[in-house]
Amino acid sequence: MNSWHSFSSNSRWLVFSSKANTPYTQLFLTHIDEDGNSTPPVVLDRFTGEDRAANIPEFVPVPANTIAQIDEQFLDAYSFLRAGMANERTGNYADAVESYKKGLEAEPENVEILNSMGFSLFQLGKSNEAVASLEKALAIDPKHYKAHNNMALASIDMGELELAEIHYRESLAIEPQASIYNDLGYVLELQGMTEDAVEAYRQALELDPDSATSHYNLATHLARQNDYRDAEAHLRAALKTRQDAKVYTGLGAVLWQQGKADEAVQNLRLAVKENPKHAAAADTLGKILLEQGKFEQAASTYQTLAQEQPSALAYNGEALALSQLGKTEEASKALAKAKKLEQN
Repeated sequence: MNSWHSFSSNSRWLVFSSKANTPYTQLFLTHIDEDGNSTPPVVLDRFTGEDRAANIPEFVPVPANTIAQIDEQFLDAYSFLRAGMANERTGNYADAVESYKKGLEAEPENVEILNSMGFSLFQLGKSNEAVASLEKALAIDPKHYKAHNNMALASIDMGELELAEIHYRESLAIEPQASIYNDLGYVLELQGMTEDAVEAYRQALELDPDSATSHYNLATHLARQNDYRDAEAHLRAALKTRQDAKVYTGLGAVLWQQGKADEAVQNLRLAVKENPKHAAAADTLGKILLEQGKFEQAASTYQTLAQEQPSALAYNGEALALSQLGKTEEASKALAKAKKLEQN
């Protein structure tokens, strides 16, 4: 395969790249006489390495001694940034960090690499090292909102909730985003600042009215305040864009609290179908079925949970349902399993 080529300024020399000899393109040079006839091409083997390709050759009309040396610069800081980000996408944060280290050797003050390094270190559970990298990034560019977000994540991991709040607020002042208002709300709730958290969730919904996370977070707060009607409305809004076990479970719980047991069961069954290991969904479903006198179904629900996710909760629920069915021996066995897990 012959591809890129270039003529000299007098049109008597032709250089082109070809894979005739190796999997990598090599450069070949040929001379063309006044009648248009070319000499057999000669490979310029000193222009490439065995593991490198040569592409897009060009003649440079300068004296031979003009270029003293050509340095290889096939890889730069951006190349290592791209490689690290590719590793991040596959969850390979350890190799991402190695790529970022090489990138920083080329450009020690590259803000994007420092930020990405911080994020990968956080993902590896090395929050102290992550903070060091992110602090360098923010010292160079205090307006780098992604670095503020990552600083907040590392701060949460280190238990520095007030610092996390500061960085989320800094980020939002630079680039308002619904997802970050949600994260801010979460941090505020951890600090017991419930009303401020609710305001953050409402701000998120102003930016993105379809944000399932915002609707869910706000619904959770409303349910704690026994405002089940409004909580239901937000959970139904969340389901429009996110049908998962967490939302189905929340909706089932608030419907149950409003006396809508049958509809609650429907949503909780969807939650369990979506995630058979979701203990809260299965337990709430089991409790409603017990309340309705559907002991066989309740027992089956807890038995499935015990198979998927063995726990004292599952076995205790199973024992209660079995005792209601008069199956005392089986109930005793389930209680014994529950007790063993509780002791462990």
